Amino acid sequence: MNARTLSLIHREPPIRWPNVIQAMQDAGFSLRQIGGALGVAHSTVQKWQLGSCPNFEDGRALLALFEVVRPYVEKAVRVA
Repeated sequence: MNARTLSLIHREPPIRWPNVIQAMQDAGFSLRQIGGALGVAHSTVQKWQLGSCPNFEDGRALLALFEVVRPYVEKAVRVA
């Protein structure tokens, strides 16, 4: 691959983990519930909320959990 080809590769914007967690909290899920569902300590989820990035597997699991609870998140947004 040359430099021009590489410049054509689209990169998605980074995931804003604090926003994902805040949306889940706004829908009524606690840090303990999120951590319990993921198998991590709630303090770990709190660190992500404060700006740390989860490792690949935990991030993937958090996004999968977000997809499951998305109807609740969307409902909370409509009500607010």
